[in-house]
Amino acid sequence: MRAEAAATAAHAETERVRVDAARVLGEARADAAREREELRADLRARAERAERQADAYRDELAQLRAASPDPVAVEAPAKAARRGTRAQARTAADQ
Repeated sequence: MRAEAAATAAHAETERVRVDAARVLGEARADAAREREELRADLRARAERAERQADAYRDELAQLRAASPDPVAVEAPAKAARRGTRAQARTAADQ
């Protein structure tokens, strides 16, 4: 009888712990889901702000290009002569 009562009590305690663990896990999952949604909303808002800022920059650039005079045709500068390798510099100094 005594062993049976102890077993029943142990089983009841195990069930209470299991229910408590399930509740804590459910709360943790709900908190994580809430945080995830808050982060998604924040990232979405940041992305929308960045898109609006990029649009504003593109508009400003287009206005500046439209307001500037037509670019004058300028020849591309000639490439600067290469100085050569160190080995070539040494042989020139030896001569």
